[in-house]
Amino acid sequence: MEADILRLEAKLDKLTDAVMRLVVLEERQTHTTQMLHQLQVAQATTVANLRQLESNHEKWVNRGIGAWGIACLTYALMELVIKRI
Repeated sequence: MEADILRLEAKLDKLTDAVMRLVVLEERQTHTTQMLHQLQVAQATTVANLRQLESNHEKWVNRGIGAWGIACLTYALMELVIKRI
């Protein structure tokens, strides 16, 4: 009878140890899930900022091309006027 109780206590200790390990793994998984969520939010913010930056960059490039076009047209007109005079 005493041996059976000792065997049951040993099994219970192993079961308790396994449950404790499971609790630790669950806590780690919860923490990892929270960190992944924070990273996804940060990535979404970064992507939105990048798209806005690309849009502004494209606007300024188009403005620069337009300014060069106007400058070239003005130069060509000035040359034409100077040759006619």
